[in-house]
Order: sequence, then structure tokens, then C-alpha cells
Amino acid sequence: MFISQNPVTSEVLGRYESLNDKDLSSLLRDAHTAHNEQKAVLVTERCLMLKRFRILLNNNKELLAQTITAEMGKPITQARAEIDKSVLLCDFYAENVEKLLEPKTFLAEPFSVKLRHEALGIILGIMPWNFPVWQSLRFAIPAIMAGNAVLLKPAPNTALSVLMLEGFFSESFTIQVFKTVLADTTLVPKIIADPRVQGVSLTGSDKAGSKVGALAGKYLKKSVLELGGCDPFIVFPDADVMLAAKLAVHSRINNTGQTCIAAKRLLVHKDIYKEFKDYLIHLFEELKMGDPIQESTQVSSLARADIRDILHVQYLDALAKGAKAIVEGGLVQGNGFYYNPALLENTNKKMLVHRQEVFGPLLTIQSFKDARDAIDQANDNRYGLGASIWTQNASLQQQMESKLQVGYIVFNNFVSSDPRIPFGGIKQSGYGRELGDAGIHEFTNLKSILYS
Repeated sequence: MFISQNPVTSEVLGRYESLNDKDLSSLLRDAHTAHNEQKAVLVTERCLMLKRFRILLNNNKELLAQTITAEMGKPITQARAEIDKSVLLCDFYAENVEKLLEPKTFLAEPFSVKLRHEALGIILGIMPWNFPVWQSLRFAIPAIMAGNAVLLKPAPNTALSVLMLEGFFSESFTIQVFKTVLADTTLVPKIIADPRVQGVSLTGSDKAGSKVGALAGKYLKKSVLELGGCDPFIVFPDADVMLAAKLAVHSRINNTGQTCIAAKRLLVHKDIYKEFKDYLIHLFEELKMGDPIQESTQVSSLARADIRDILHVQYLDALAKGAKAIVEGGLVQGNGFYYNPALLENTNKKMLVHRQEVFGPLLTIQSFKDARDAIDQANDNRYGLGASIWTQNASLQQQMESKLQVGYIVFNNFVSSDPRIPFGGIKQSGYGRELGDAGIHEFTNLKSILYS
């Protein structure tokens, strides 16, 4: 059973029965037919359909944003921003897909070589609840534009948002290339095993990624895994301290901290540590917690009770092992799953806040003495998704970009994915890339053709 329920009011927004084997068989048959039809459609026609989808998405921004807020508690201004970013994703692929899929030719004597990117088949997407529109579309759109058909399994608590997307695809695409799979996790192995399914993409926890990656390997299917992170935010003495602090808080608190690429570990040079910390405390104390539907709300309810429970365990574990709460967190009584934003120092790698992904408004801050120390602290973690680094020193930038064990680095700003730029991680943050040219090529067959 998929139940969409408002985390603040407990109102049930929708109940959806899970698929049975017969339903799944029909979905797979129809998706296979859709793939065979879609791959024969000219890329120019696919672009026209995507542009129609983009118009529907943009025209229904407020309705979709309100749905996201109701389903998982995202502050309404941030829900609107999620739709805006998704519109930019549509624009990027509509404008660039012809170039990205255009065959490449070159000489390799005695041959003339052509390289073609061709669709694979049905691609299964297993997507999370924290960005139900953006993360669904950043997987689905490039896969569909490459000629594949997509089956998307949403999180149980955000099925309504994804079903709305399916409606937009049905209106704008002449082929049913996007279908929602309301399947329990017990059906996932059967879907991946089906020979018509040629790939799987998962955004979620490293535990879920390990299981899906193992299944994909067992059945020899291409997989892309984005499994979260424990991203460092590294601040050197030549940084704009006030701006860095403001954007660190923005990064950590966005979506009430339920973001894989949020700044989770602040590493601040010892010479500016006190100044940075004092400003950070002030910013934390100024945060506005409230009803997500209010325009002024910055921190809202977490999406589910279990997410808040895990966060509280991580917070108490850090305190028990010697961390100091310079801004105290804790459970908020009343309706919803609210948690007071927390700022911790004196943390170490034995604590859960450094060994696990922290999904919620909790941030840690530590000092470092030099670049080598910053690199060692940043890399001493099982995740490797993104990193934000604050310095204008070109030599130092070069050193950091070559030494940090992550898939995505941003200098003098917070980490944020961009439709134009390949995105993904290493280590326990997963493998493969979404977005940009890499994102559309992940689920294609790179066919080499030699002419003599």
C-alpha cells in the first residue's frame, strides 16, 4: 500500500494499492512496446514532446509545489524552486539532445569509425521522497530522450507527486514512455530480472544501493546509484567569512536538512574558526521554523517520524561521545515531526554523525590547521559525493580539486546539482552519473561501427 499523508496535519492525501504480478506483467509488456516505438521516433520529434511536457510542468507549478509540500513537508518556497529547476532540466535536454546523441565519426586507419548512442530498453528508476519531482525527472528525462521507456517506482509517501508527473507525460508524449510502478520492494527483484529491463537507477541510501547494485550485477544490467553523502564544507582564511557562513546554513537547512548534497561537515581554518562559529550561531538562532505552507518558513517538519527518530539518535550519540552542542537540537512537541536545528563541535569519526548520512537540520563544525589537514579530515569518511571549498588561491584550489575524494566540487559556493553538469559520487556515495552529457549516455549502447 502506498499512502500519501501530510506529515504536519496527518491528513491522508491518497491511498494506492500495490501492484500484483498480473499488473506488473501488463506494465512490462506495455513499457517494452513503448520503448520499441520511442526509439524509432526522430530525436527532433522527441524534443517537441519534451517541450510540451515542459509547458505543462511550468503551467502547473503551483499545484505541483503545493502537492510536494503537502506530501513531505518541504517549505513551499523551496517546493516552487524544485519545479523551476526541473523546468531548466527540460530546457537543457530539449535544446541539446540532438547534439548529444549525434553520431561521431573519426579516422582510425585503415578504418573510418562511427560511434552511435542507441537506447537499451526499459529502465527502472527507484526514486526517493525528498525531491520527488526533480530527482524523478533528472533520471527519467535523459533516459526517455535517448529512446528508452521508463518505469518509475516512487517512495510510498510521495506517490501522488509522481502520478501527477505521469499525467503530464501522458498528455505531452504520444507514446506512454513513463509509467509509475506502485510496487512493493518485494517485486523489485522480479522487475530487474526481466530481460526487457536493461537498466536501473536508484537514488537512496547506501544500504538500498547495495541491494539494488547486487541485483543489477546478478542479472547483468547497467546500474546508476546515487547514495547520499556526508559532504565537507571547507573554509580557508581568505574566504568571505560572512557569505560562506550564510551559504553553509542555507545548504544544510534546505529541505529541512533532507538533502544528499547538503553541507554536513564544516571544516574551518583555525585562524577564522571563532569568527565563523560566532556568526554561524547567530544564523542558526535566526532560523524560522513553522508551517511549510507559510512563505517565511525555513525549517519545517521532517517527512516521517522514523527520519526524526534516527536524527535524534545520531544527535544523542554525538553528545554521549563528547560532542558539544553550541546550538542545542531536540524534539519539538506537537503536530508534525519537527526538530530544532542543532550545531555540534568537538565531533569525531567514532560518532554516528560522521559514520552515517545525517538527514535533518544538524550540522557539525571542526577546525583544521592547513590544507593537508583539511584534505585528510574531508577524505576520512566512507562517502564521496560533493565538497564545497572556500578560497580564492589558485594553487590551493588546484591542490584541493586533485586530492579530495568526491565526485563533485564547487569553489566559493554551496554544492548544487545543475542540469548541464554531470553529477554523482564515489565510494559509498555510489557510481555512475546523472545530468549533462554523461546523464543521457548512461543508459545507451555505445555502438562502434568500422568501415574499411
